[in-house]
Amino acid sequence: MRPRRSARATPATSAATRAVTPTVAGPYRYDTRFMADNLVTGVAIDPLLGFGFSLQANLSDAFENQRFQASVFAQLDLRTSNINVSYTNVTRRFDWSVAYQKQAYFFDAGGLGQQFRYGRHSLAPTIAYPLTHSLSLRGGPRYDNIARSLTGVASTDYDLTRNYVGFNAELVFDNSRATGVNMLLGTRLKAGVLQMNDVATKGNNFGKFYIDLRHYQKIHRSLVWANRVSYGQFFGAAEAGDSPQQVFRLGGMDNWANQQYYDQRLLTPAGQTVPDPTSIFYQQFVTNLRGYDLSRQTGTRYVLLNSELRFPIVQYFSNKPIYSGFFRNLQLAGFFDAGTAYRGTNPFGEDNSNSTVKFGGNGNPFSGTVTSYTSPLLMGYGVGIRSTVLGFYTKFDLAWARENYVTTKPKPYFTLGHDF
Repeated sequence: MRPRRSARATPATSAATRAVTPTVAGPYRYDTRFMADNLVTGVAIDPLLGFGFSLQANLSDAFENQRFQASVFAQLDLRTSNINVSYTNVTRRFDWSVAYQKQAYFFDAGGLGQQFRYGRHSLAPTIAYPLTHSLSLRGGPRYDNIARSLTGVASTDYDLTRNYVGFNAELVFDNSRATGVNMLLGTRLKAGVLQMNDVATKGNNFGKFYIDLRHYQKIHRSLVWANRVSYGQFFGAAEAGDSPQQVFRLGGMDNWANQQYYDQRLLTPAGQTVPDPTSIFYQQFVTNLRGYDLSRQTGTRYVLLNSELRFPIVQYFSNKPIYSGFFRNLQLAGFFDAGTAYRGTNPFGEDNSNSTVKFGGNGNPFSGTVTSYTSPLLMGYGVGIRSTVLGFYTKFDLAWARENYVTTKPKPYFTLGHDF
């Protein structure tokens, strides 16, 4: 019988064992590398510029602590453009970002047969502090340089440059969650104030207060009732008098393919032959108010209510996976919109800006005020259908307007984009 070998390792065995013993290496310093995580191309329809092409690109590191975002809106003339670039750092509890915006608009604004160039450069650092998981405070300084010049001629008569410094502060609440394309549940709130001061002339100083509250309530299964209430107000020296430089232009919809204007395309307050760059860049189109053209009412204040019942018809009745993007995202909607834009404190007063028209003055020996006592409230209601077509989320709405207790003929809207 062969004797049993001892389990004790021989010198050769011990060396082999030591050779395969795992070792821990490092730690190594983290190398920040950025990669593209989103690239989106599409079309957009600006209420002032019209149809154009959009491009958006996002870069972030592996932990998504640092993010770069760039977007461009441009037209075929390759001159009119809106460029946005931003950097965001969310490494610490305090998030901070820096945003830069460059805009260049070309208009035949004064009927002079020449184009005007309106330009703006904006720089806005921002700090955000989260109070809770859903609530945060945001704010920071802001610098804007705006200019107007007449192209094609050597004259500088219409050239104008202004520099604004100010700040922006916001309170943001968002506990909403997406359950599908254009399907949300929860609440969103944004309230803020913007103050801009002209470095050279105090008479051009202005501010803006705004609030936007949205709530998405589940009714049954995927049937959702979406509501929004928003309010805005311009204030300051530039808003005094009968011809304020900044106004809200109420009516119409965002990204409206067949958009129409109730008044002139460019807002030119009384006493101006050519639109002021402050009026061009700081006016705000307020949507959605279906049943009306863009800029149906203008004023330094506005109130708007939107209510939609969103019914994803195929998802609601189907208990199986839906592989077609068109049918999966198909929605029927019924909606009601109501709002008003006005000057003063009471839109329903006898002297509200929508019912009162002043004429004469400025050297004219005859002057007067005409009050029509019309209702300042605009209402619209109707039905619509939404879905994804060729990669674009498209909406078709048919709306009836209710103004001065009279219902108009239905007005069609073909638009791009989500939500309100």
